[in-house]
Amino acid sequence: MASGLREMLAVARTVRRDLGTGRAVAVLAHKWWRKLRRQKPPNTLEANLEVWETHDWSEAGDEWTPSPEWKQAVLYEFLYEYMPRQGALLEIGPGGGRWTEHLAPLARALTLVDLTPACIGLCRARFADHKHIEYHVNDGRSLPFVPDASIDGIWSFDTFVHIAPPDIHSYVKEFARILKPHGVAVIHHARAGAYSRSWRSDMTAEHMQEFCRDFRLQVALQQDSLAGGTIPLYQMATQTKPDVVTVIRKA
Repeated sequence: MASGLREMLAVARTVRRDLGTGRAVAVLAHKWWRKLRRQKPPNTLEANLEVWETHDWSEAGDEWTPSPEWKQAVLYEFLYEYMPRQGALLEIGPGGGRWTEHLAPLARALTLVDLTPACIGLCRARFADHKHIEYHVNDGRSLPFVPDASIDGIWSFDTFVHIAPPDIHSYVKEFARILKPHGVAVIHHARAGAYSRSWRSDMTAEHMQEFCRDFRLQVALQQDSLAGGTIPLYQMATQTKPDVVTVIRKA
C-alpha cells in the first residue's frame, strides 16, 4: 500500500508540473482507475467462472505454452510418467483441451470436469469422435457424479493455480473418495501464496501437504521446475517460483 501511495504521489507531482493542478487531478484519477480495472478479484468460484467463461479460447490454452520444449517436459515428466495407461482418468479444468488431446489416447475412459460451461462445450466439439469421453460442468469444488473408488488417475494443469485453498481442500477430499487404491493425482497449483501477476491464489505447497494428511493421502512428490531444474514451471516469474506440481497417491 505504501509503495502504491508513493507511486500515486510521484505521478501527481509530474502531471501537476506539466499540466497544472486541475488537470493533474483528473489525469491521476484516470490512471488509477485504469490500474484498478486491470486487477482481477480474489480467486472465488464466481470470479473464476466469469474470467474463464469470457476468455478467448481460440488457441485452446496453448497461449500459455512458452515453448515446445516446456510442453514436452510437462508431458514426459508428469503426464506420461504418472497417468496410468488404459485406466479410468479424470481431468479437472480442461479449458480448450490443451492436455486432453494427450490424455485421451492413454485412457480407457476419460471424464472431463470444468466449472465453465463454455470450456465443456468446446471440448465436446473438439473431441466429438472420442466416444470414451464424458463431460460434466461442476460447482468448482466437488465431483458428486464420479462413483467411489472408480478413478485410476487425476490430472489438472493450469487450473488449481487459480483455485482458493478452501475449494482445493474440498477437491482433495473428493480425491480420497474417488481414487482407486494405488490411484494417483497430478495437480499443478500455486506454491508460495498469491502471485498477482498471473492471478495465482494464495495456495501453498504446505497447504497441499496438510490437505492430503487430512484425508490420508500421500504426497509422493512436489516439484517446482522441469528438466532437472533448468526450466521453471511458470516462465514469466523472474524472482520466485510461484507454482508446484504435487503428485498424490492413495494407499
